[in-house]
Amino acid sequence: MEVVEIESGGRAARQMQAIRFPTWLEFVDANFFWPFIVQILLTLAFNVLSVFYVHAYNQRGSIYRFVHNYIGTHQHMQVKNPAFIVCCYILQLLMSISAVCMFAARTYTHEVSTAGRAFEVLMCSFFTLHYFATRMQAGFSPASAWSPCALIDVFTVVPVLLPFVIGMEPVPPHVRWLSLGYMRSYRALTAYQRLERTVGLGEVSEFCRRLLLSFLRMAALVICFGCTVYILEILGEIPGWEDRTVDTSMGSLSFIQITYWMFTTISTVGYGDFSPTTIPSRLFIIFCILAGVAFFGSELEAIMEVRSLIHHHKGRYVPRDRDVMHIVAVGPGVTTLSPTMEAFLNEMLDSETGVTAPDVVLLSEDPFEKELVNFARSELPPKVRHHVHFLVGSAMMPRDLARVRLKQCAMAFVIPDMAAPAFISDSQNILRAIEMKRYRPKLQLRLMLLQPESKLRAMNIGIEQECCFSAFEQKINLLAQSTRVRGFLPLVIGLLQVMTSFHYKEACQQVPLKDKKWMPEYLASLRNTTHGFLIGPGFVGTRFEEAAAKIYEESNGCVLLIAAQHRGRLVLNFEGFMTKGQVVIAIASSREACEPFGDAFSDWRLEFLYNREAVHGGPMSPTSSTPANRIMQLSSSIKQMNLTKDDGLQPSRTPRKMSLSRSKSNRSNTSFHPFHRCMSENSNFGDDENEELMDRLVRSREAKEAEELLSDPSLVTLVVTGSSVWPQVIAFLRTLRQPFLPGHQPIIILS
Repeated sequence: MEVVEIESGGRAARQMQAIRFPTWLEFVDANFFWPFIVQILLTLAFNVLSVFYVHAYNQRGSIYRFVHNYIGTHQHMQVKNPAFIVCCYILQLLMSISAVCMFAARTYTHEVSTAGRAFEVLMCSFFTLHYFATRMQAGFSPASAWSPCALIDVFTVVPVLLPFVIGMEPVPPHVRWLSLGYMRSYRALTAYQRLERTVGLGEVSEFCRRLLLSFLRMAALVICFGCTVYILEILGEIPGWEDRTVDTSMGSLSFIQITYWMFTTISTVGYGDFSPTTIPSRLFIIFCILAGVAFFGSELEAIMEVRSLIHHHKGRYVPRDRDVMHIVAVGPGVTTLSPTMEAFLNEMLDSETGVTAPDVVLLSEDPFEKELVNFARSELPPKVRHHVHFLVGSAMMPRDLARVRLKQCAMAFVIPDMAAPAFISDSQNILRAIEMKRYRPKLQLRLMLLQPESKLRAMNIGIEQECCFSAFEQKINLLAQSTRVRGFLPLVIGLLQVMTSFHYKEACQQVPLKDKKWMPEYLASLRNTTHGFLIGPGFVGTRFEEAAAKIYEESNGCVLLIAAQHRGRLVLNFEGFMTKGQVVIAIASSREACEPFGDAFSDWRLEFLYNREAVHGGPMSPTSSTPANRIMQLSSSIKQMNLTKDDGLQPSRTPRKMSLSRSKSNRSNTSFHPFHRCMSENSNFGDDENEELMDRLVRSREAKEAEELLSDPSLVTLVVTGSSVWPQVIAFLRTLRQPFLPGHQPIIILS
């Protein structure tokens, strides 16, 4: 055994003697002389070139357009056509890693192969091209030529393209394999950083990007420091700077050695059995220890900070899949759990399909309440719970809008706080909407306001009429409809809003004793809602009423067909035969109850929208919903109501007045005149002597009209308690005076 070890040690010694390592003079001559000359020449050239380049760039001509379209600048890395610069960054990353791997392989072979030499020249040619592209980003500034990235490019590329020593003789083979190629690990790091700044990498989570960046930094640090010590140990002591030791009982000591030992001891790194032996490597190790301690401390702190930001909802939205669209909701209303937010989330994330459901990104300026987070995590259907994302930020800040990927979202909503002061809340939400439209002009925005007059202010500022609505106005419209059709509100709420299990149990516990016979069955029916699906193959060719009866019987009364889409329109009680892929609407207890009767492999919503758009894609119909037609209909409604500037519904300064409006079913026009203005202002009864006669006529007409109105069973009395609610009164009257209504109810307005 001892003989084998002696023989192997002898072979290793002979191999070490056969390998010839470069000296300090040879290494500096091959890797620093010509790069230093080239660096000086480039600096001088950039001093002249930068003047002409800046002049041509300020002209905003072809050079300006080329830079902003394909190259970018240090201030604006994102360009319109990023394909070229992104490819450069990716190739820089891959080829720099390849250069480091090639250096590592040569530390074992101690030679440069022909194939390796050709591949190295190819990589350095690309590095040269990318060097000038990055200098163009900096405007060919002379100072940019002395940046770390530029110096690494020069001192790693020039020795490959100019493999000569001072006397223009080729570099000896035993010197060529030892180079500064390992420094390109830092260029791989910077290439990734610039790639992230250019394209954003928004599809990768912030925590993963932070880990990848920390890994690249650690790899660059370890490779650069380790390989530098490797080269210093191979080159040996600097000629004339050899260390001189003194033999003591502790061993051979010197100032450099004892300083190195003490530094490794107090830094808890430890001297170790494997340590550098030369003066340059020991001095460099001290610097490495300091940099390593600072690096790992800062990187660990950065990673923990990212985790803390994500935990406090201050990260960024990362889509699960490129094909999944997302919806952004902002405003003070998204902070707390309210009926508005509950209905919004239930509507956006129904349980029909968990795969195609959109992601809902909530952006709040204040921390989210735990009740809202718990509702999204537990009350929503399991398939869509992970589709809700919570982020804390301001819709007024572009960086926060970038965090929610507003430029890529399908639609955005501004939701107010229903309990906040209306004027202040609407003003703030209008500003949020304007900032979002400024950030993305073609944004599909829906602005929910409280007061009707706020809607007018938003429209005057520049927000489209189709993009904003008033919550109070919608309530007034529903109230007006309920006065015309009794039971309208319960019908609409029962069809469109699903009663959750929590509200169902709470309502069942609060049922009075006198309603025990019928209320439980009524509450159970509120669990039903409308569902859509594509009719199954088994019902194709049958009549609608036959299919409805069969489905109702087979589902034990859980599914009732009420409508079908025909030629792009929904038709109640469709009179015709069912066709393949036809969209039907049913009242059902759950989505699962409809699955046996529908096509489970297709999304009915996409088919519904496609059929509707196919019909509307033709010539514009008179009832098409365009802004121009809606404005014409609104103008027509105002004329029908006589809501003009001279005769509008504005409160009078008289202490008491009563306005009457009446209309019979056979009348097409409606009178909206206050009683004290029933007589024309141009009448001849304006003299003092006729004043008493005029008052008598007015009183008699008021009494007669009041008797007729009070005898009408469809009379509606509207009590106005303040002067600030008149826009809501107008909305109330406009709803009941639509021209398509068959008859108009009489209305009394008390103010």
